[in-house]
Amino acid sequence: MLAGPRSTSVGENRDKANPPKITTHAQPNRPLPPPRSGFVQQGARANDPIRHARCLRTGRAGWGRGSSLTLAVVVTMKHFTFLWSLLAFALCGCSDATRPPAKFSQQLSTADRLEVTNRYFAFGTTITGADVSSLTTAVKSATKKTAGTNLDWMSPSSWEVVFYAGTNRLADIPICHGIFKLEGVEYNDGTGFAEQFWKKLEEDRIR
Repeated sequence: MLAGPRSTSVGENRDKANPPKITTHAQPNRPLPPPRSGFVQQGARANDPIRHARCLRTGRAGWGRGSSLTLAVVVTMKHFTFLWSLLAFALCGCSDATRPPAKFSQQLSTADRLEVTNRYFAFGTTITGADVSSLTTAVKSATKKTAGTNLDWMSPSSWEVVFYAGTNRLADIPICHGIFKLEGVEYNDGTGFAEQFWKKLEEDRIR
């Protein structure tokens, strides 16, 4: 017995007319990995090769190696400036301490003559004029002696120099080999005049 044609149901006809739709979902774009140089670039200029080269050179595009180095340099400079300020302050403070007391500069500023004597010899002299001003300047600009042993101020080479302003006795300052003694402290003359002055006294005494 031969089979006749297969009849189709109404549901099957409907499925063939309207086949099921297959919906596909597009995969979202994955973000690109950040540049390997260590800098983060954003915006439309991220792919600009010129800007990228500048970032590598200046380190201003992010906290990469260049920025870290710049920060380290800034911190180092701040520390250096602070230490330099302390050193300058210390030098300024010490420079005044190496000079004779300020009262001597004030007292000697009005001196107009010198009376020079030596305790071991019957010799004395009065000095006026430019030598008074020169010796006064030498005393004011002298610096504290820091090397060598102390001199023997009781020796015949020590001379007593008395500064006068009219009849006013301003200061008594001994001098020996171009070195002054003020309030028990020895000072070196930086002008060289004190050494010449002392040698002249020694020559006049011997004559």
